[in-house]
Formats: sequence, structure tokens, C-alpha cells
Amino acid sequence: MKIDGGCHCGYITYEVEADLERTTICHCTDCQRLSGSAFRVVVRVPGDTFKITAGEPTIYVKTAESGARRVQGFCPRCGTPIYSTAEGDEPKFFSVRVGTVRQRAALVPQVQISLTTRLADRPRLHSQAGKAVSYGALIGCTESVQKPAGLLRCISLRQAAQEASMCLEISPHRARCINE
Repeated sequence: MKIDGGCHCGYITYEVEADLERTTICHCTDCQRLSGSAFRVVVRVPGDTFKITAGEPTIYVKTAESGARRVQGFCPRCGTPIYSTAEGDEPKFFSVRVGTVRQRAALVPQVQISLTTRLADRPRLHSQAGKAVSYGALIGCTESVQKPAGLLRCISLRQAAQEASMCLEISPHRARCINE
């Protein structure tokens, strides 16, 4: 599938051919630190199809504990991480940051890696192709929230400072909040 995207401020844009089945969640400590989150979602794409169409990313080369060196490309204006790739000119893959892809709703993670460094207090992620949990389910857990079948547990960000709220399924398409 042809996808395109760019940074938050619009300075960097790109286009690439992507295999949707190569969408991955990485829980390694480098991805946690470089994304500022508990994990990072990427889609691996062939290097010969990845084209920057506007702007020029700033490059940072990180060295992993294994000694592997990875090029990190990000916007020099707004700081949005765009991709990572191997250092050097040999044929390679790019790990494009899914949050920068315009068609990101089509990129459902198929694999999770580095589970040994996964933050233990986070729920395991479940997904169903073509169905998504609304943002409202993640912050409000209201009665009218539509969600896929199966148990979904989430901490209400809006109420986290006051109380722990958990969303538990009460039917295949509705959720409610309870305090635990």
C-alpha cells in the first residue's frame, strides 16, 4: 500500500510503499526513551521505496546496548521522529513512525517485540482489524463508547489524579467505568 506522511509542523513529508503486515510495537528501552512513551509503533518499509518529498531531517545516530548503530531521522523544526534505519549505504529498511503516517488507521500492529522490557503495569494490547477503541474510551470510559468485542482495560487519564477508573466491557459494543 502506498502511504505518505510527515512531521507535525509540515516541514518534512515523505511517501513510501508499505506492507501493512509489517506494523510492529517495540517495547525496548531505546524506543521508550526516544519516543517518550511506553512503546513505539513502526512499520518497516524497504529503503528503495522511502522518499523524502519535502524538507531535510536532522540525523541522530544512537548506539544500542548490542553495539548496533541506528540512524534516527527527525524534524529539525518541531522534533517529530520520522524514521530509523541502519547506518551506512547498503540496502536497508526504514522503520517509519506510524504516528507520522497519514493513513495510520490502516496500520494495525501485528507483532510486539522486546517484551522483556515492556512496562509491567501496562495492560497487554489487543487489536482487531477494522475496529478501533475511541479516544473517549481511553479518557472517559463513558456509557456511549463504541469498542470492539473483548475485555479492554484502561486507566482514565482525566481522573487518574483523583481515582483509578477501569473500563470493563458490559456488552460487545458498550463500555462503562467502575472505580476499583
